[in-house]
Amino acid sequence: MKIEKVTVKNFKGLGPKAVTFAWKDITVLIGENNVGKSSILAALGIYFSGTKTIDRSLYYKNQSDESNAIEITCVFSALTDLDKAHKAVTSNTYDDRWTLRKKYWWSETESDFKYSVKTGSTETDWKENPGGAAPIADNLLIEPQSNLITIEAVKDASTEGSAGAKSAFGQLFKLMVEAALVEKQEVKDLSAAVSKVLALYEKDTSGNHAITEIADLERQLTEKLSRVISAKTTITAAPPKSIESVFPIPSLQVDDGYLTGIAGQGQGLQRSLILCLLELLASKKTNRQKYPGVGNILMIEEPEIYMHPQMQRKMADVLYDLAEKGEFQVLCTTHSPIFIRLDKSHRALVRVVKDANWEVTAIQTTNELFSGSDAEDKKKRMNMLYNFDPAVNEMFFARRVLLVEGKTERVSLEKAAELLGVFDENPERRRELTLVSCDSIDNIPAFVEVLNHFGIEYFVIYDKDVGKPTERVGKEIEVLAPGKAKGFPQDFEATLGYTASDRDKVSEALEQIETLHKSGKLKELIGEFISFAYGVTLP
Repeated sequence: MKIEKVTVKNFKGLGPKAVTFAWKDITVLIGENNVGKSSILAALGIYFSGTKTIDRSLYYKNQSDESNAIEITCVFSALTDLDKAHKAVTSNTYDDRWTLRKKYWWSETESDFKYSVKTGSTETDWKENPGGAAPIADNLLIEPQSNLITIEAVKDASTEGSAGAKSAFGQLFKLMVEAALVEKQEVKDLSAAVSKVLALYEKDTSGNHAITEIADLERQLTEKLSRVISAKTTITAAPPKSIESVFPIPSLQVDDGYLTGIAGQGQGLQRSLILCLLELLASKKTNRQKYPGVGNILMIEEPEIYMHPQMQRKMADVLYDLAEKGEFQVLCTTHSPIFIRLDKSHRALVRVVKDANWEVTAIQTTNELFSGSDAEDKKKRMNMLYNFDPAVNEMFFARRVLLVEGKTERVSLEKAAELLGVFDENPERRRELTLVSCDSIDNIPAFVEVLNHFGIEYFVIYDKDVGKPTERVGKEIEVLAPGKAKGFPQDFEATLGYTASDRDKVSEALEQIETLHKSGKLKELIGEFISFAYGVTLP
């Protein structure tokens, strides 16, 4: 069983408009601060915890009545035979999927809860509380074999080296040590002995208890109860879930010349420890198909925090490796372009945005990024650019993007905007527009298609190159980005009135812009392009 789709409503800043996205083997949530990325992880943490109560402060606008109930829904696919045989799933699937919706609300002073499963294609095709109590479904999510690891951004990383059942170290210990421990003969002998003891609590074929004291207690309770109501009592002794309940509780310390707990180390080392734990998890073959349920899930918030760029790249490699091996489903939030891997899967990228009315939307494409006969070539060029300079992925974190052909235009246009007073009254305007160098006009169409797919506002300034082979690319840009592209009549250098040499194109362009500004000609020559890019009227 794997998570296929997630929907959240009325949780914290996520309002009544459902926030929905597909959860691939790895899914990366991006977006500005305070748009709801962390809220999505927190909601899923509650969903998989089995809790029936949510604090009123977590409801959207503090409205916690049933009409404003928090709803968290997951669609599960890739159901195994063990999944389908589970009593919460049997006869409760639709389209070979199992959909479980949990709703939380408050009735006056009491918290209420119910869960429903999808049985058809319409919104009314829901069966509420099938089979009885919610734990029937919850034990597919929270039993020991369903390993959920949650790593928060500002959480004290020392807890990941603790013995907590859901800590990274606790899960690693379980997967790597306990899995081997159950195969030891000593543990098998203990398990057999425990089974014999538990058998004493079972009834024989005639319904009699093997332990006479239980039978006596059952009889005495029935006699007492019969004085009040016509009913009898039955005692059942529930066995422990598994032999694992007798396993040791581990803890972890670090000795760097002085033996301390993880909390005694710096945040950088603590985060590095998490990386090491995840690397070991990635190298471990688990038994996720041995039991029914969702298996291994890792949710990590801002994995780049406290890490220098090289370690961030290592962390990204590990997360993608975990997902590619099929052992874990990974969900992470990030503000780092390093964690965006369009060459791996663009469908894994979810852009979370909040509009002027505070409504949150998750933007995710299911289509191919690139079109046309040169689609494969566009993909290869984008991959090459990413490998050479991951900073090009900064466009995914931008409020508005300006695509230009190369570094010369990127540096020069921002300098021209500065000289023409664009930032004088509003210094923040400089950061509201992210200038992205596409390295060549040939690459701009691929960038445009990516930005179109993810709904990112953008503009393009390019060279029309009339009479040159690249003129066709300019025409393609105009088709892909109608009303968003503006071309220099010939090229950038000709517009500025100089001929570039091979010595240092960026320096030459900046010198020419300074010269034109001093002579009062800069606005006349490229003012309309600056106004177009920044959406302002020049002073």
